[in-house]
Amino acid sequence: MQTSRLLATVLAAALVRVGPATDVPQLVPADDETCASCDGQAVELLQSRVSAARAGGGAEDAVRAARRSRLGSERAEVAKAVLTFGFGSSHAGGTFDCGAHPRLCTEPFNCNGTGAEDWARALAEGATGDGPNFQTWCAGPQYEEYVSQCIIDRDLVGAGRTYHDQAEEGLHGPDTYELDASYCFLEGFCLNTAVTNDTTVEEATHMCNQRYGDRWRTAENPTQTPAITEFAAAYDPASPGFPSRDLTTPFVLLACMMGNYHCDVMMCKATHCQDQGMVARYGHFLTDLGWDENTEPWFAEIGRAHV
Repeated sequence: MQTSRLLATVLAAALVRVGPATDVPQLVPADDETCASCDGQAVELLQSRVSAARAGGGAEDAVRAARRSRLGSERAEVAKAVLTFGFGSSHAGGTFDCGAHPRLCTEPFNCNGTGAEDWARALAEGATGDGPNFQTWCAGPQYEEYVSQCIIDRDLVGAGRTYHDQAEEGLHGPDTYELDASYCFLEGFCLNTAVTNDTTVEEATHMCNQRYGDRWRTAENPTQTPAITEFAAAYDPASPGFPSRDLTTPFVLLACMMGNYHCDVMMCKATHCQDQGMVARYGHFLTDLGWDENTEPWFAEIGRAHV
């Protein structure tokens, strides 16, 4: 909700931060040194971790439930946030503020001198060249730290943790944190071995081509799909998280178009996939949807793109 979602990055909850469980097998290495590539996840550990998390996550769930109970009055705000996708909130008009967001005024974003019409055009046109349309990020300067750390610095794990912490603090709106977590599991990112901390934009673009053909190049705004509209209208803070892929796949397509597909995958692998409570809630999607048996080249390590 990774966006990107971003992801899935439509809503957020200011929840207590819970680190990875130390008594449960890890799907992905959690420390900085070993998570530099986050390769070699042990798929066979999935069931044992999910079972252990379900057995031991009660305290964490209780804390989250208490925090979520405070969100009941925010339902209208949540619906508004999901339907605006978080874009445009940082600058209502005029030209892009390079003083406030200098990294977005450099390559490959080039937001300097652009205005609202340019941002709308970029989002509407999609990716018209060989790669993503990075100028779409001019419409969402609140994601500057995340996307610049991933694309410019090429620190995918660090960028993922930066965004994760911002979402956890509620900086991207009500319930994004929980929706991002469900996005990670629904889209199988926790078991994706093709994307690593070293994956380049070119490799990620190739993976998007393998997975979606040209469909991602003209990805529609996910918040304009009937499924998202209905989801936002009926949203219940007591049951956060996306329930199905018809709600999350549009955000993956958008991540491909905006150039942060690999950033989202690593954000998931380094954070939510390590969270015992999230595994207990959403880990079943990895087996229910067959991600544990997926051998597609854009998903399995053997299929990493070399372009």
